[in-house]
Amino acid sequence: MGTARNFTDAHNYTGGIDWSLFLDANYSIRGQMLASNTKEVNDQSVFFDSSFFGGTRFTPGFDGQTYDGTALYTQVRRDARDYSFSVTYEDISPTFQSENGFITGNDLRMIDVQNYYNFYPVNSLVDLGQLWMENNLQFDYDNARKQRWTAAGIYLQLKSQTNINLWFLPYNEELYHGVRFNKINRGEFSVNSSPATYISVSGDIQLGRFIDRDDALTGYGHNISASVALKPTSQLELDLSYSRSRLSDVSTDRLFYDGYISRFTGIYQFSSDVFFRLIGQYDKFNKAVEIDPLLSYKLNPFTICYAGSTHDLTDFDSPYGFEQTERQFFIKLQYLWRE
Repeated sequence: MGTARNFTDAHNYTGGIDWSLFLDANYSIRGQMLASNTKEVNDQSVFFDSSFFGGTRFTPGFDGQTYDGTALYTQVRRDARDYSFSVTYEDISPTFQSENGFITGNDLRMIDVQNYYNFYPVNSLVDLGQLWMENNLQFDYDNARKQRWTAAGIYLQLKSQTNINLWFLPYNEELYHGVRFNKINRGEFSVNSSPATYISVSGDIQLGRFIDRDDALTGYGHNISASVALKPTSQLELDLSYSRSRLSDVSTDRLFYDGYISRFTGIYQFSSDVFFRLIGQYDKFNKAVEIDPLLSYKLNPFTICYAGSTHDLTDFDSPYGFEQTERQFFIKLQYLWRE
């Protein structure tokens, strides 16, 4: 594979190979090996950063430097009915760049080990059960340990297309902004169900310790999300979702943040050619409301017309409540010319 991104006086080239080698019906070795060559734009008014890529002499700022990089991903795995496992190794040098976007980080050496055991109860509400454990260890190229964690859980596949997942981080350590955080333990419980064609529901709860990324402090809190998708008729679809997050300082109980985002999406299909969509969202963190209606009309499979608008409102705690901060109207016509 290969990608290229060219400017008048700069470029990024990335190329490599990937492989899948099947040893037998259960065991396989998979991987990818890449190399990159980058010449930066020489204009620090566009982007200035005087730090360095790991322990190298190269900087992220646009100062016209030229450098190479490498990346490796390889995995040995066993896939079977009862017991499966995988061992993954990833190595990305500090100066590896893939500016077309398919790898978004660098300066990493990581090993990950996963184990799964499946069981199949008879005459039970549970069709499939799975016990799993994952261990992960990450370093940078200066041999600083960036992350180390262990997770374990149980997954249950029930009848009526219902799935339950429960997991816990008994050990979690991370180096963030020069501070090593230990005992960032938390658990998660999630459930998804589609008991009928006209309804599906999901819910997720995370509870425990998290890192506040703004202040680089340990916090205790939760993330809660729930959603419902309804299809009462063949023409109407309704989606409602709610996400809430709260985090406070473990030592002082100072509140870092507390809020939620609720969202509604409704779609009505008048015919195979015409549909109307309405999106409404309330963001408690920013005290903002967003309303986005859209109408679509398809003249033929290659010609579609869209008309819509966006409306943003914010509560500035004024006597008038919400005030409109932005409004846009748009029309888009899509047509395909063919010879």
